[in-house]
Amino acid sequence: MTDDQARDQWPAWSPDGNLLAFISDGRLVVMDADRNRRNITGGAFFRPAWSPNGRQIAVMKGLSLWIFDVETLEGKEIHGTQVSMSPTWSPDGRQIAFRSDLFAEGNWDIYLMDINIGANLLNPRRLTVHPGDDHYPAWSPDGTEIAFSSDRSGQSQIYVMDMIKGEKIRQLTDLPFSGQGPVWSPAGDQIAFGGWKGDDLESVGLYVVDAEGGEPTLRIPGPSGPPAWGKGPVRFTVNPREKLATAWGAIKTGN
Repeated sequence: MTDDQARDQWPAWSPDGNLLAFISDGRLVVMDADRNRRNITGGAFFRPAWSPNGRQIAVMKGLSLWIFDVETLEGKEIHGTQVSMSPTWSPDGRQIAFRSDLFAEGNWDIYLMDINIGANLLNPRRLTVHPGDDHYPAWSPDGTEIAFSSDRSGQSQIYVMDMIKGEKIRQLTDLPFSGQGPVWSPAGDQIAFGGWKGDDLESVGLYVVDAEGGEPTLRIPGPSGPPAWGKGPVRFTVNPREKLATAWGAIKTGN
């Protein structure tokens, strides 16, 4: 997908699967299947998030959440979010979940806000309250659950929050190593994530687990960033021998 001297990472599919947004050396970039790249803004960090209609992209820039129009490239800062890492848009386009230390308490929790493109931050609501760090929120395709990573059990595991039943949280994985960056399959029946355990290379790779629980399966061995699982092939970042993070192409669905 990319092959240059920039550090390309955090790929995210557009809802129609025709465009790929990613971060390239701190720049938010959108690329189509013909590799026609458009630089939208500098100073962007971590995984960008597409709106469900594919017209806007939310991304962390500085310590604020910004929303950019894909066609006009114009951006609007959502003040007071203190966002970190990756925001995630609800399937109905009305809310954004994000990680923040909004009240400067020294740990990261998941927050939810109603979003209006013509206004600033509306009604931020804290979804998790825990001394551990919660991060990488990801909405399920039907909007009923949010998956996220947390080190509340001692090392990072994957959790799922039920948004219908009073935001009840269940632990999805109990790994002997760390798992981070969950993303849902288009059907909502599986979750992919990156796993590793220090310098234990056998545990490093891209894993897939059933959304209802079970034993995670190692699909792609080797260092990788959080994947982007869209309607088309899975995209993820890997570190080849040149130590340059590059977005690569489709992976097999089998073993």
